[in-house]
Amino acid sequence: MRKNTTGQYVAFQAISKTDGSDVITGTPVVYYTIDGGTQAQTTATAVHEGNGQWSVALSQAETNGDHIVFSFVLTGAVTQTVNVYTIDADLTNLDVAVSSRSTVA
Repeated sequence: MRKNTTGQYVAFQAISKTDGSDVITGTPVVYYTIDGGTQAQTTATAVHEGNGQWSVALSQAETNGDHIVFSFVLTGAVTQTVNVYTIDADLTNLDVAVSSRSTVA
């Protein structure tokens, strides 16, 4: 995930607490914590994509950190937590970092 960049998504699989089947209905609540800060709720609503897969569009502010933890809560489903480590949105130095690595023959 790119740091401080809009237009990104995070997704999760909703699994039933009772029988392990896909949870395809309801209103998931997605929480996030940035760099160990206070937990907040995402601004967008999670959308069911099919077969129990849900995704949520993230705002720029919701990606503005080095370590972001997302927790997905949906009635009847197992709560899931995902840890994301971002990369700098400015990738101009990426080629320098990769090309400067030494190789061992």
